[in-house]
Amino acid sequence: MKNKFIVLIGALFIMSCSNQSKPIDYGNLKINDVFAFTNFEKTEFNPIFSNDNHKEKLSYEYDHELINIDEDNFLIEGKKVGECEVKAFSEHFNTTFKVKIENIDNEDPSYKVKDEWENKAKNYIYDYSINGNDNKSTIFIGDSFFDTAFWSNFYDMYYGKDCLCYGIGSTTTFTWETLSYKFFKTIQPKNIVINCGTNTVYDINKNSDETSSSIQRMLMLIHKAAPNAKIYYFTITHRTYTGAEEKYPIVNAANEFSINYGEGKSWLKVVDIRNKINWMMLRDGIHPSVENYTVFTNALNDANIEIEDN
Repeated sequence: MKNKFIVLIGALFIMSCSNQSKPIDYGNLKINDVFAFTNFEKTEFNPIFSNDNHKEKLSYEYDHELINIDEDNFLIEGKKVGECEVKAFSEHFNTTFKVKIENIDNEDPSYKVKDEWENKAKNYIYDYSINGNDNKSTIFIGDSFFDTAFWSNFYDMYYGKDCLCYGIGSTTTFTWETLSYKFFKTIQPKNIVINCGTNTVYDINKNSDETSSSIQRMLMLIHKAAPNAKIYYFTITHRTYTGAEEKYPIVNAANEFSINYGEGKSWLKVVDIRNKINWMMLRDGIHPSVENYTVFTNALNDANIEIEDN
């Protein structure tokens, strides 16, 4: 009888333990580093909760002389050049991120748009007025990668699709910062696909921070000019001619930044092709051979882009 009593008590204890609620898994919180500016648009930042069911209202600690945070709209205003560490916390979360604050030099010659680029942009705007469809077309913009002088079979590859190729050879992220408002003043596509940044690093010799912050500003400006469009931005590919490897650390840092910057944004998808193009696929150590543009089209398909029929 005694043994039965002990077994009964043990069973009740096990049942009691199994009925106790498990600890709640709140997940993790991450906020990626961003740039903010003293003389530019406010910067969007994105709290990323690994478990969306347990998002919490965050509080922030930071140097108010350097930045100001709009907690309700997740925006950062730069007030003074420098670097600021921000502590974000709530009842169950705690993380930090860095904000680099810059003052944009609008006199930087990198912002100058050559007449030939300006004229090509005007021609594209006119072409869109004939062949484009607001909220339906997908346009490809940026540098020579998306210029039909290099992607010569673009319209064959996208035959029957509402796609337009509007790249401008030799342009940089700084160029498209300048062009964005004019270009999208009358163009409101469904998707904007961008390849831009290689010339920022290799041709005008910007460092990793200069390249990264210009990529951020370019994307911010294009989004502001075409707020309903989904933006797909390709990471920068490595050039493979002799001496190009000196720039690889800059490219790697800029790519890492852009990937992080894209996290948590509904309007932006950063398409990572860093490991999908090698020297054998390049025609000149820079641009893909025509047959290798499938790397871009396949990567877009993997990113679930929705391209309309024409």
